[in-house]
Amino acid sequence: MENAPNLSEMILDDNDLSNAGIEGGAFNGLRQLRRISLIRNKLTEFPTSLPTSINELYLTQNQISYISPESLKNLINLEILYLDRNKLHDGSFLNNSGFESLINLRMLELSYNIITRVPARISITLEELHITANQLQYLRRSELDGLYNLRVLDMAYNRLRSIERGTLEGLKNLDRVDLSGNNWSCDCYLRDLKHYLRNKGVHHGSREMVTCSDPMHSNDLLDSIQESQLVCQELKFNISESGSKIKIQSGPVNDQPPFAQYRLLYRKIGIYFFVSSWKNRRYFIYFSFLSYSSDSRTVTKNVKEV
Repeated sequence: MENAPNLSEMILDDNDLSNAGIEGGAFNGLRQLRRISLIRNKLTEFPTSLPTSINELYLTQNQISYISPESLKNLINLEILYLDRNKLHDGSFLNNSGFESLINLRMLELSYNIITRVPARISITLEELHITANQLQYLRRSELDGLYNLRVLDMAYNRLRSIERGTLEGLKNLDRVDLSGNNWSCDCYLRDLKHYLRNKGVHHGSREMVTCSDPMHSNDLLDSIQESQLVCQELKFNISESGSKIKIQSGPVNDQPPFAQYRLLYRKIGIYFFVSSWKNRRYFIYFSFLSYSSDSRTVTKNVKEV
């Protein structure tokens, strides 16, 4: 390659190339190289020692399952990255800084992998994120936090059931989102999504309308359901007293998102109130269930008479 210092584009598609077939220093001297395409090869890891000059990298339809920290750290000019149709999973991004080192990344294509969560620490410069046909079930606010420049979000054909409140509202520049073909549970946790899509209009032109998959609203369009119909099951608590302590145990928690929150209103027990926090002249305690098993809390009898 040393005889082609002005080469700006390299197309190596359909060549059965493996990681071992790309020698170290293979791209030395190619300071003008801007675009590399390695589509439909046999790479199992993200290639290393790529030139820092590249703006576009296409790794579609390989067998990539691991991305090392070293492979990304020098790609400071990369703007477009295609990693769709590989074998990427959540563990592919462990022990590194994610895509944070790609400080000029604008478009990231991760569709048709086996990812269950949006990779952490994506560069704040990102404008388009395509993560179609993976295995996402819940979208947490922290996963997209800080992506202030995001304009396009494509999460169609995953297994999405719920989105944490405030997740999309924080993406101020978002003008297109596709949530088609997911397994939405149309309950109280989807009220904010319904309100957001209705007011923002960002889902126009998508593949399908947002459709419910829960037993109560099976195949109903989210847009056609009244907000008053988006309800969650009431959680029952059993309260017992032993000595100087009160034991509060919940019933089973089924099919609830990991960011579900419950509030327990303490009423008068005997002659006492048990106080957690003061809000709107009532007493509340908040629980966050991170698993779907029943949970219990023991509360010391700090009494306050009223």
